Amino acid sequence: MAKYLHKFVFFDNFIVEISAIMYRIATLLLSFTLLFSCKKNDKPGPVGQNEVTTMVPRPEEVTLRVVGYGTIGDRQLTGFPVYEPGNSPVNYGVFNINEFVTDKKDGRIVLNTSLNIEKEKGLPFADGTTNYVRIMTNELVHIGSHANYLGSNLEFGDEGFIKIPVNGIAMSGSGIYPGYFGPELSSQIYVNYLAPTNPYFAKQLPSYLRTDENQNRHFLWPFSYVRIAGGGFSAYNDRNNYDIYGGNRSVAELAFPRFSGSGQLQPDSIALWFLREGKWINRGYAYKTGEIYKANIRGLGAYLLANTISGRYWVIKVQTNNGAPVINATVRIKQVDRILAEAQTDWNGNATVFIPSSAQLTAEVMGSFENENQVLASLTFTSTGKVAESKIPLSGSLPSVYSLSGTATDCSGLPIEKGEILVSSQLSGMRIYMPVEKGVINAAFIDRPDITASWIANLTNLNTKHTGDDTLLLLKGGNAVNINVNNCLNRPSYFLYWNTDSESRSFQGSEMATAPTFIADNGPADTKIQVVDYRTKQSIKFTANENTAGTFNSVLIKNIEIDGKKDFSFASDKPSQVIFSRYDRGETGVVTGSADFWFRDGQNVLHNAKVSFRLRKKI
Repeated sequence: MAKYLHKFVFFDNFIVEISAIMYRIATLLLSFTLLFSCKKNDKPGPVGQNEVTTMVPRPEEVTLRVVGYGTIGDRQLTGFPVYEPGNSPVNYGVFNINEFVTDKKDGRIVLNTSLNIEKEKGLPFADGTTNYVRIMTNELVHIGSHANYLGSNLEFGDEGFIKIPVNGIAMSGSGIYPGYFGPELSSQIYVNYLAPTNPYFAKQLPSYLRTDENQNRHFLWPFSYVRIAGGGFSAYNDRNNYDIYGGNRSVAELAFPRFSGSGQLQPDSIALWFLREGKWINRGYAYKTGEIYKANIRGLGAYLLANTISGRYWVIKVQTNNGAPVINATVRIKQVDRILAEAQTDWNGNATVFIPSSAQLTAEVMGSFENENQVLASLTFTSTGKVAESKIPLSGSLPSVYSLSGTATDCSGLPIEKGEILVSSQLSGMRIYMPVEKGVINAAFIDRPDITASWIANLTNLNTKHTGDDTLLLLKGGNAVNINVNNCLNRPSYFLYWNTDSESRSFQGSEMATAPTFIADNGPADTKIQVVDYRTKQSIKFTANENTAGTFNSVLIKNIEIDGKKDFSFASDKPSQVIFSRYDRGETGVVTGSADFWFRDGQNVLHNAKVSFRLRKKI
């Protein structure tokens, strides 16, 4: 007979939390013992002494823009999307920002794709306007199915397995509806396993090798990793409303594939960590049985075997030989042949990584996204001392290095005090944002080697928020190019002009500029008008109940939103008109026209909006 549970997940989490508290003292004792039993040799293993205490950075909401590139193995997964906090990509791409309330050192990206891959990645974010990320995702492999009336014992890797007992899988409840389990319930099971011998271990993990306890941050020295997912035949989420049922104290047994001979230490037990909201949470221990490690688990998801050691943040500065910061460079931190951390440089050429303390490590500057295993420059350093920084000089004559210098002015010829230049290539898809300070441009970036190609530059004055016309550039890797650009906009490619009795606003943008964003999204029976400028945090959004060219009177206007505020209502008792003078029907194109309607604000004050626009058809 089927059984119903009321929010069993909360009960399960309560049990897990109590278990974590009971194990806390034991975890500290074990970590202390392992730390001082480590031998300093050439084998990969825990290193460092506890002479450094890294405090957890203060939580703070930060506004970031991310340019990304991803692979699953050697196969390209994404384009080069640009994001705004909490919103969808500006025009294209396949991963989305999940949250920004972090400690200003890292955040999470959730992949928006139907491929059978893990969907969540933790990535390093640096302070500044733009962050560049490169992700490597992991494929979830189907290993079998579980039927509640039988239980299951599913194998993977070298002697690894997941054993789920009878009635061990349940569907979680939501709202007032209870959870459910019964003998007829079944679930497909998927696994991703990373062996400790995998040189990309830390790069492929869904989150950083670090954990927080008592306001202190520790490095997690990793041994093994397994992610378990469940669901229907076409579902690849960690949970997908299915989970291991712990309400009746039944638990699953997880055995990590053996890693003897990998050069790793083989202690009797290793701390077990569970990924929750992008952070590793202690879940007790996995104990050695023969040559494998076993642990009892109470939920599907990502599990890591790792012991804590002292860790610290370190900055790797990458500059060309003429002092130009290298933007978007991938910096890898390795010990012997194993990657421990990876990050991309920011506007100042700085990559911030969290690494073991007192360790002899190697920092490598990698090639372009398509040549990620090419080492352009390297430096061996020891992570000790008060100044947590190392500098790597990079030759500007390397065929993968593109250097730009010159001047940036407004339409009057005056230098722009604070600005940015978007340099974009239709050949490689690369988008690079370069800083402008007091009218001076001096920066470099990494792309495909030794290519002569046309690029487009768009200059934005960050104080006035004006973006100029496209400037054609001819760039070649290994050569420094001097440019002179301005932010004059003679004829905007896209615009929206908004006028009411209380204010007037003007949004303008060129073809290649990514801000503001101008979108006309046609639905089955309506058109969503959306203009967003993340820099000024200004936006105008509304939906008109027409989706074809023509003049329409008494049109219903809905979903009115101004600067993120939604407490506006359409005044249906007043006249309204929408004109679509051009309405392209293809996947890309242009929508032009005007709108005249009345609306009421949150204080029930009546306003008349007159709008004209030329927008990009949503891709």
